[in-house]
Amino acid sequence: MKQLLTKLLTTPYTLLTTHYSLHTTHYTLLTILLLTTHCTLLTAQRLLLPTDVPADTAITRSVVALSVEEGVMSPFGSAAFVSGDGLLLTSYHLISPYLDHISDADHDFLRYGCRAKGPHEEMPLFNLQVNQLIESRDVTAEIKRDTKGLRGVKYTEKINENLKLVTKGIRGRGVEARVHSLMGGQRYVLSVYRCFRDVRLVAAPPMQIGKFGGDSDNWQWPRYSADFAMLRVYANPDNQPAKYNEQNRPYRPAHHLTMSQRGVREGERLTVVGFPTQTRFHIPSFAVDRIVNHDNRAEADIAALRLKYYTQRLEETGDSSYCKLKIATARNTMLRVEGETASILEDDVIARRQQQEQELDRWINSKKKRSEKYGATLISDLRDNYMQLTRYNYMDLMFKQVVLNGTKIIPFAGKFEKLMVIDEGNRKNKASALKAEAKVVRKLTPGFYSIFDEEEDKALMHSLFRYYMDNVDTAYQSDELRRMARLTPRALAAYIDTLYAKTPLRSEETAKAFLDRVPEDGVDALRNDPLYRLALGFYRIQVGKVGKEKRYFQNKNMDLYALYLEALAEMSGRRKLTDDANKTMRLSPCRVTGISLNEATHLSPLTTLDGMHQRIRSKALNDDYKVPASFMRAIEKHDTKPYWGKQMPVTCFMTDALTANGNSGSAVVNEAGELVGIHFDRIADSLSATYDAETTKARDICVDVRYVQWVMKEYLGSE
Repeated sequence: MKQLLTKLLTTPYTLLTTHYSLHTTHYTLLTILLLTTHCTLLTAQRLLLPTDVPADTAITRSVVALSVEEGVMSPFGSAAFVSGDGLLLTSYHLISPYLDHISDADHDFLRYGCRAKGPHEEMPLFNLQVNQLIESRDVTAEIKRDTKGLRGVKYTEKINENLKLVTKGIRGRGVEARVHSLMGGQRYVLSVYRCFRDVRLVAAPPMQIGKFGGDSDNWQWPRYSADFAMLRVYANPDNQPAKYNEQNRPYRPAHHLTMSQRGVREGERLTVVGFPTQTRFHIPSFAVDRIVNHDNRAEADIAALRLKYYTQRLEETGDSSYCKLKIATARNTMLRVEGETASILEDDVIARRQQQEQELDRWINSKKKRSEKYGATLISDLRDNYMQLTRYNYMDLMFKQVVLNGTKIIPFAGKFEKLMVIDEGNRKNKASALKAEAKVVRKLTPGFYSIFDEEEDKALMHSLFRYYMDNVDTAYQSDELRRMARLTPRALAAYIDTLYAKTPLRSEETAKAFLDRVPEDGVDALRNDPLYRLALGFYRIQVGKVGKEKRYFQNKNMDLYALYLEALAEMSGRRKLTDDANKTMRLSPCRVTGISLNEATHLSPLTTLDGMHQRIRSKALNDDYKVPASFMRAIEKHDTKPYWGKQMPVTCFMTDALTANGNSGSAVVNEAGELVGIHFDRIADSLSATYDAETTKARDICVDVRYVQWVMKEYLGSE
């Protein structure tokens, strides 16, 4: 059997199907068998790319990545087609921000949930994009062509030149191609996506059910959350991607997954398929230490400031689904950082990595040939360079958390930069170009101001910018920001009030009025605006100073890290190390399994409706465990046979899959290629798995698709 598997895994799919005369209807089962067989071939690779195994079209084209519009390179979650008319199943918590956005005084979708009775009631979710993988192949040889002997900037320039050549000929409506680097640039994979921008909401449970257990159960087990949502992808009459249009029709995918009615059992082999964004399996000890004990702490601090604001706002305004969602998001970040830190300390990840580096250093220097190949001071050189690089990584983090995801008005102000560039240029058609760009920006204003809250923005600017000013080197702060840093808290609050009161961007009406006058009056009213100059200062520092300086250390780190990984693989005797997640599709073979936290505590891998009922009763005074009365009646009715048959009514299950951020919404398939669950969380005790591909403690949490069907029918009233 092992010899057959070896031959199958190393044979191209086209040759495999010809030589073994495999019928396509049997191919799904074979592929899942290959993925889930726990033999030495796969234990070394627990996070597989589609190119690592014979590609199963039915699965890889049924599972999609979710991103914001034009964000194919930055997926935030996964989903799976479950019907031939474009129906998608994903995680509730991924869609909850969209539910908040489309809610109004008469329709609180977070509080009450929703279910479309037909296509006419399916609501568009703007700024949500579905990215369907249509091709994945290894392009290492093409990307590395003519790079032998090159180093640093020249090497990077040649790589970038080859990247353009690889993607140059890929065209099509809604088609986008990306090349992803693996193992420090040792390997490159091309991913081609079909990107859909017309995505509509079909059904979602209320937050009390979708996030049952709230913060009390977050990152914990047992779990009973019905963490799912139903969406539908729409296409034009030719079944091609298109922007939202009432004339669009449900997309007809060539492949979709079938929901299993057999359920799962302890020990069963499964595969999790999705788009994890990042793991750090091989980074050196000093990098782990810096991320965990410095960068992650900053992320938690910023989340704590958000939590403080929204908790206070909730107390002042009363019940607010919006505030509760923001509070849950902030607490989720804080709990993740806390759990990851504790898990890394408990598993001695840093100490074990230090020991590995010492062994590697001795191994390299034990033979002259190896020291010449890798460098006698490889580890120390890598450390010295990283300590420089990490300063810029930290500023990137602060820019993302405070500038891009802090206030809303600063990123919006950045949308006007092209206007300024056109105005400063000498093009002959400047007037018409300004008018055209003003028209483009004007279209963005209704969407922005529908979510803009001035008081919220000012409060967050006061707390988050103060944190930024206190923690970022002043050499990387703009003149405007340094002036703000000298103000007392009271004076800073007054200054921020003035910024918002005087800017042309303070309201939809004033922003549109400014844009309408651009062809006649130009852009000086905004160019000289203090709030716009504050925003511009952030971007200029980040792009013109941080980005440029970082590039030198980044290029050097690329060379050193590639040598480091190559040396690790050679020392360990492996053909290749496990590839880190990098926003591409990954398949993680796993088993349904519990976990022993200590000698006295073993957690079973399955939870049931009966257990949920007991939890609701025993936690009656905790709001995290309150459910709608009609949902409680559905549980007590116990009409489970149509969904679970004679089996116990499983709600969620746990596996030992390697998963990461971005895996939420991932399809969990059995050996027959059937959908058995949707991944939505991990447990805190296993978060060190982000840094350790060989850990036995990895545990991810999935909602059973039979529970999804039960909630849809018995509570939401849908077939």
